[in-house]
Amino acid sequence: MPSSDPTQSSGFAGLRSTSWPVLGILSFGEELSGYDLKKWASYSVRFFYWSPSFSQVYSEMKKLEDAGYVTSRTVVDDEARVKPKRLYKITDAGMAVMRSWAREAPIDPPVLKHGVMLRMWLGHLTEPEQLKDALKEHISYVEGMSRQAALD
Repeated sequence: MPSSDPTQSSGFAGLRSTSWPVLGILSFGEELSGYDLKKWASYSVRFFYWSPSFSQVYSEMKKLEDAGYVTSRTVVDDEARVKPKRLYKITDAGMAVMRSWAREAPIDPPVLKHGVMLRMWLGHLTEPEQLKDALKEHISYVEGMSRQAALD
């Protein structure tokens, strides 16, 4: 049964909300390590979803592999590397579930946690200058994110 908490998942295909960006990155056809998956998420998904942590990426990859949506293999790409690198690749079943999700999954309402807006709403508890400073800081942050998105 789908969760009523939109931050969790639509429950589509039994996958959680953290599965979709990770599996989606692999849907571009590259064979990637967990580190590379995290980098891709940081350069793209973070602008509109969120960038999963390394622990979330590796945890998700294990679950997706157990479900048959990805495969993995280990490679030693460098003599100096102490530990072999595990590379992940989406399977045909993984591509099918991603296509199905992209076409058919219910649209979950977005969850917005906007600290600046919460401060504005609680403006009666502070001074107008503090609110202006918070807005200026937020505008600076948004402008920086905009520049970064254009570069990425």
